[in-house]
Amino acid sequence: MHAAGQAYYWWGNAAKSQVIAQILAHIRDDTPCRIFDYGCGDGGYWPQILQDYPQIQWWGFEPQTQRRQRAQKRLAGFAAQVLGWEELQSMHINADFIVSFSVLEHVYNRRQYLEMAQQQLAPQGVFYLNYDDGHFRPLLDLSQPQTWFSTLKLALHNWSAPWLARVGYIAPFQERVMQAEIDRLLQESGWQIRQVFYSNLECLKSLIKTLPDDEKSAFTQVWVELETTLNRQFAHPGAVQFGDASNLWRVMPSRTLVLTHAQTINSA
Repeated sequence: MHAAGQAYYWWGNAAKSQVIAQILAHIRDDTPCRIFDYGCGDGGYWPQILQDYPQIQWWGFEPQTQRRQRAQKRLAGFAAQVLGWEELQSMHINADFIVSFSVLEHVYNRRQYLEMAQQQLAPQGVFYLNYDDGHFRPLLDLSQPQTWFSTLKLALHNWSAPWLARVGYIAPFQERVMQAEIDRLLQESGWQIRQVFYSNLECLKSLIKTLPDDEKSAFTQVWVELETTLNRQFAHPGAVQFGDASNLWRVMPSRTLVLTHAQTINSA
């Protein structure tokens, strides 16, 4: 991997760090690589990566106008395009890699979302689909009254958002992703699940916020290594809790699926 890739561990997010490290490990200096960030927000960490990896051709999708405009501004000067939904429908990116971080739980029409990813992924490409459950686990700490309002507000949002979406108000939508439902939908949409891993151990996600910036890179690297070991050696099925049967999901509320086109696996 490019030496600069080590710097990306400062993000403080184990799921993102692991995925991006895997992608960058496949990039060669003399080979162009197409990456599509499917829900890119304001462009996040990509300006730094594109500066270090000029062979990357990058596309991003962001439905919110202000975030999309900010991403366009931050990524100006790079081989990058930030698209809205109408523009995306007319594109054929043929991406080597698609990433989607903490987006799926905010998507109302999930089948449409997955079908669009099918259209944009190259025949031998890989889609890293990540979703997060943190929004749906608000804890009401009775000893901290100053936190009650925000916690109850989030709980009300979680309850009301699906109902509002059914009458056409989908902008604030968020709803828990159920493992069995999304796995079935992926199969129906023509995806093959190659790997699944859980991330963002809650205690470590809290701990990194207490560290000085110059320690976050090293800490996140240890964090990723620990979670890789937990997934490899200590994952077990059990009773369904928070919509998922994995024991790791109870304390690691971020799930990442590594996907390819189904025919890619079948023809191998």
